[in-house]
Amino acid sequence: FIAELETATKNECINDATLEMMNQQPLIPAANTRILLAEDNPANQLVIKSILNFSGMLVDTVANGREAVEAVRNIPYDIVLMDISMPETDGMTATRKIRQLPGKKSKIPIIALTAHSLSGDKELFMESGMNDYLSKPIERNLTLSCIARWTKSNQTQQPEPNIYLTKNNGHSADNKDEYVDEQVL
Repeated sequence: FIAELETATKNECINDATLEMMNQQPLIPAANTRILLAEDNPANQLVIKSILNFSGMLVDTVANGREAVEAVRNIPYDIVLMDISMPETDGMTATRKIRQLPGKKSKIPIIALTAHSLSGDKELFMESGMNDYLSKPIERNLTLSCIARWTKSNQTQQPEPNIYLTKNNGHSADNKDEYVDEQVL
């Protein structure tokens, strides 16, 4: 018996045209978007959280699905990034439990994170109640665009401010040390 497996070759958020999105400036979530990252691997937690924090997101992490359900029950998150394979309670089971919570908590957007994107996986994720998925390792712009779509943000990415630029080319008209824009800091 030989099984043929089809793997995804690109990190993709399935609800939009990935190629179109990659050729344009990505959407970015609003600053201070509150994200729950459910990921059991400490290295993945560090990388993903760093990317999101650097982009102005507020990120809490949990290491399994049981903790994810409790966090969603107790804290008003804007979105959940949910690893599929976690100990104690996997991501799909946790998603089903979140969908059973009362009120608005059951409607929170949940994005699957998986290192194994096989043919048919996205259907399983959607059946469990997830809204979308991203394959790991995550790609920054694609991840931010995906989060922005599900949190209803329509901003386009702005260039990062360059804190090394000085006012008046480094020369102050009134001899004050105005080399750094305090607003940027």
